[in-house]
Amino acid sequence: MEGSPMTPPAGATGPSGPRAGFWRRFGAYFLDSILIGIVVGILTAILKTPGYFIGIAIGLAYFVYFEGGPSGQTIGKRVLDIRVIDYA
Repeated sequence: MEGSPMTPPAGATGPSGPRAGFWRRFGAYFLDSILIGIVVGILTAILKTPGYFIGIAIGLAYFVYFEGGPSGQTIGKRVLDIRVIDYA
């Protein structure tokens, strides 16, 4: 799939292909937020205040784990076919 956001186009010098626009990034974040919101809501309903703080920690761990992993994609980013890359 030449030219897709996941693979750089032929002859490209950068580490990736075209950059994702604002609305694609926003959509991915929105999908991730819905997913995390469901988890936080369930934990808060069951555990009340401690569940809220545990849910926030899970949300933070979610982004660190998925964006820092080899694929660089959260579930929302995977759905919209974008990823985070290491620029170094």
